[in-house]
Amino acid sequence: MKRAWLLFIGTVLVLTGILFSLAWAKPQRAKTVVPGKKGAVLIFVASLCPCTDAHRIMIDNLVEENGPKGLNFYSVFSNIGETEERAEYFFRNIGWNMPYYLDSDGKLAQKYKASRTPQTVVLNPRGQILFNGPIDDANVNQGRVENPFLKNALLDILADKTVRNPLVPPLGGCWIVRDTTSIACPPELSK
Repeated sequence: MKRAWLLFIGTVLVLTGILFSLAWAKPQRAKTVVPGKKGAVLIFVASLCPCTDAHRIMIDNLVEENGPKGLNFYSVFSNIGETEERAEYFFRNIGWNMPYYLDSDGKLAQKYKASRTPQTVVLNPRGQILFNGPIDDANVNQGRVENPFLKNALLDILADKTVRNPLVPPLGGCWIVRDTTSIACPPELSK
């Protein structure tokens, strides 16, 4: 009986250790974006964007459902001032299972005309844009999703169909900040 009890406690400790290490594992930083056999999904995010955080579960579900089908997902941090530490903090809180890309020079944001977070771009395996737009329309519908744009695009792509709405204009979200020189200084600070 004592041996069974020790075996049980040992098993619980080992499993707890594994779960703890997974929960606190350092997120993987990508140096390049590599499409899977069906393509890549770039999700432009910001470490302090509440709109990104509001899509936590939807993105989690899309990664879990579509990652194994040949789509590689990446979070892309394009704001000025985003650092590896901020990206890691973001991932510890949001829990997404994908690598992140620090776009500190803004080249990816410029290349794919990303202006807001969260904005998504889906590429085919050759790097051509199949979809560019928001995750959904929840920002303009008080949290209700009437048009899951990204989900629909992924369904079309995986069914080898033409994406029904390949370009959807931004529908709110947080601006990607690239140039702070154009932001006016508050009068109380300019004295």
